[in-house]
Amino acid sequence: MRVVLTGSDNILRVDNLFDIINDKFENAATISVTIYDDADVVVAGIAWPIVLNYIPNSEGDYIGVLSDDAVFAIGSVYRAEIIVDAGVGKKLVENHELVITDRQP
Repeated sequence: MRVVLTGSDNILRVDNLFDIINDKFENAATISVTIYDDADVVVAGIAWPIVLNYIPNSEGDYIGVLSDDAVFAIGSVYRAEIIVDAGVGKKLVENHELVITDRQP
């Protein structure tokens, strides 16, 4: 389970994306993230999906920003769908549970 803090932007990361068939880090994939509520409706307030960008000179690291404009209910559980497309025959879809919490002062 991952935590999203309200009241500020959140960093989204995929680290060390690795192609086990070709034994190398994947540095040219397209990675997108969409967050859904418990009714499978996309979260309001921002445009989806969020695209994660490759971090130059890294070993398969990607980064993106979840804007604090996204509208979440504190204490609710959401689902982050992460889609990795690294070319023909190399597509992965993962889902992660997110819990929303208020940033403490």
